[in-house]
This record gives sequence, C-alpha cells and structure tokens, in this order.
Amino acid sequence: MPYKNADQGRESARLRQARYREKHRDRIRIPSEKERQSARDATKRWRRNNLEKHRTYSKQYNLDHRTPCAVCGQPKKRTARVCGRCHRGQYSGAWKGGAFVTSSGYRLIVAPPNHPGAHKNGYINEHRLVMERIIGRFLFPDETVHHKNGVRHDNRQENLELWCSRHPQGQRVIDLVKWAKVILDRYNGLSDGKIGDA
Repeated sequence: MPYKNADQGRESARLRQARYREKHRDRIRIPSEKERQSARDATKRWRRNNLEKHRTYSKQYNLDHRTPCAVCGQPKKRTARVCGRCHRGQYSGAWKGGAFVTSSGYRLIVAPPNHPGAHKNGYINEHRLVMERIIGRFLFPDETVHHKNGVRHDNRQENLELWCSRHPQGQRVIDLVKWAKVILDRYNGLSDGKIGDA
C-alpha cells in the first residue's frame, strides 16, 4: 500500500524493526568490540574514497570550504558575505540601518549592548537614548521624554524635554499658542482663503 507521505513510510519501517527486535530478541546478538572497530574502519575508508565526490558536491552546490563565514567560520556560498545562519540583522539584504518608525509614530533604533531600557527585540526608543546622552545617565523607569512640538519621531535635542512622571497626551497650551502666533504672522496678509491676492 503506498504511503501518503515519506514520514509515514519511515515510521512504519521503524515499527516493523521494533516488532522484529521484540520477536527475535534471543536471536539478535550484540557485536563484539572487534566487529565495531572493523565497522568504524570501513566508514573511514569509505569517507577517504568518497572525498572527491564530496568536493564535487561542494562545487555543485556552490559551497566553498576555503572561504568561511566572516561571523561564525562555517562554510558559505562563494557569492554570499555570510552563511545562511548568520544572514540576519546587519548582514541581511533587507537591513535599513537598524532604525524604523512604529505605528504609534516613535522612532526605534538598535540598542547598545546590555542597555537596561532595550525592548525584547533589541531596539530602544530613540528619544530616550538621546535624552540619556544629554543628561549623561540612564533614565529611571518613572521618567519620560516629552516631544515639545508633538511630532513623535522628531528627536532633536531642542525638541525633547525630560519629565519625572507620566505626562498626558498632547502639548502645552503655551507651546500651541506660540506655534499659532508663528502661523498667523507667516500668513497675516492672506484672508478668506485667497492665496494669490496677498
């Protein structure tokens, strides 16, 4: 009867072997040390004889054992910078400098090694890192960094402010009034939405 997949065939072969061993337990003999050594020698001979075949296989699948992976030292493809296991992070083709903006608008960057404020994925909020560099120490858990202009990915030094407790969303009224005055001064001559008649 044909098997649906290879695993089913392997499993049934294992079961057949186990049943055979159980049925003929008294007939099965354990090989002596001399026989085991003979089998090991035969394996070594086979490996020596098939070395050329192995080299051909390496060429066929583009594995070059003379140029190891720069990270772990394992064999890699000739055309690749690193092996398949190390092809992550900065060695990946999709690497974009280790920074991205989250859906909530904050910019995350790769955290320095052993940073206490790093997330599980190895990234840290850039505004917290900038503030830590300004004050020269790590931030405490109850300290937050406020963006004065409300733009969460604008992490310039002059736009950040250290708060000692959680702050509400939004901006200060004073900051909003200053911003509104700048807008009014800039577009003072415009009225009724007529931009060309200024």
